[in-house]
Amino acid sequence: MRERQIYHHFFINSVLSSLIRGYADYFHNELFYPRSREIIISSYEKGVQHYLQRKNNAGEKMAPKYPFLVLDPMFDFEPDPQAGRLLWRYPNFIQGVRSFSQFDPPIYEDDNLKISAILNRYKGRMDLIVWCSSPYELMDFRHLLMNSFAGFDRPIYPACINGYIVIPDDLYFYTYENPYNGQKYTINWLENKSEVVLLKNIALNKMVFPFVFRPYIKMVSCDDGSEKYGGSGDELSDYRLTVGLEWEAEVPSYIGLQASMRPDYSTVLYKGNPKEVKLHLDVDIGFAYIAKYKDEHDRENRYSMPDSTIQIFKAEETNEYGEKTSLTWSDEVTFKEKYVYIVTQENEDLINSDPPVDFKVTLTEDIEDAFKVRIYAKYGELYRDHHWYVESPGVIVFKSFQLKSLRVGDIIWFAVYEAVQTPQEYNE
Repeated sequence: MRERQIYHHFFINSVLSSLIRGYADYFHNELFYPRSREIIISSYEKGVQHYLQRKNNAGEKMAPKYPFLVLDPMFDFEPDPQAGRLLWRYPNFIQGVRSFSQFDPPIYEDDNLKISAILNRYKGRMDLIVWCSSPYELMDFRHLLMNSFAGFDRPIYPACINGYIVIPDDLYFYTYENPYNGQKYTINWLENKSEVVLLKNIALNKMVFPFVFRPYIKMVSCDDGSEKYGGSGDELSDYRLTVGLEWEAEVPSYIGLQASMRPDYSTVLYKGNPKEVKLHLDVDIGFAYIAKYKDEHDRENRYSMPDSTIQIFKAEETNEYGEKTSLTWSDEVTFKEKYVYIVTQENEDLINSDPPVDFKVTLTEDIEDAFKVRIYAKYGELYRDHHWYVESPGVIVFKSFQLKSLRVGDIIWFAVYEAVQTPQEYNE
């Protein structure tokens, strides 16, 4: 039994802001280092205004420091025309197609839960404005850009960028519940490398998960924006490069949660030692017996019961020294007897109660081995551990939360089998 939930990553601005800040650090601290002096993230007009305000601010020693860099990000980002259109990147198209456990990066994982980011390929634009002190410096930096990008339209991967995924409140307070065994717990985020930080743009404390991504960037233009005919009067320098850039990155657009609810699986009593079965396979031979039912439209349904079955088991056995041995054996069983039970009003009330309450059926045979019983209801076979289990010899407990379709008067068939030979054991 699995539960799947999708959470939209509302605060994607935290990821894109990290991307822009990471590119700014790359240009300032690596590409133009050690000649770069300062970089700001803003539009062209805001960059000029920032410079002039600082220059006119009394008490601040503001002398021009070239090259003066302005990174101007554009906000018209969109999914990549190729990779960004793959349907598995959109949760409303992947139900039943791919498991969320295949997605990276994993945000949280334990024996029952897997929470992963679902990435999508996005692309966007930005301009890098480089004010230079002289035409000679302008030529130096244009040559530097050409060498760093190996010309135009060639993607490079400048650096790994640290970002974080904001955990939605619904996911933060998610409670895992297993209806089979009653297990229930909340996620311990602090032990999962997550931390609470203040998101300044919304002035709220949020739980975030840090991750590293590696976007690429390419240079699509490198224009000379120098003033050659007197200038406009608002320039920081007469010499300027305007560099057009395009970026692509895997952006965490959604967060997927997949919870597995498993029952406590039955064991096989073999040579007096209960063993946890890791693998079980039934090979049915012949169908001489039939269970008959009528549905709500008074149509008759028939389900065949095998009269002989070869059962194959695989388990692990641990000796006194803690060493594990893989054990495989087979067992041939044959049909012994069948029993009928009619659902009562009390059973239906227990099934439909809130929460559902399991009910018991006692057979006339002291059945201990759950692998020697098959049970059928009006919609087919009821499966061991998922729909029922053997509590004690001859007592079978039905899991009511799995049997919502049963009504008063419905028939439950029990097919009991017995071994016809001694099981054959094979050690691996």
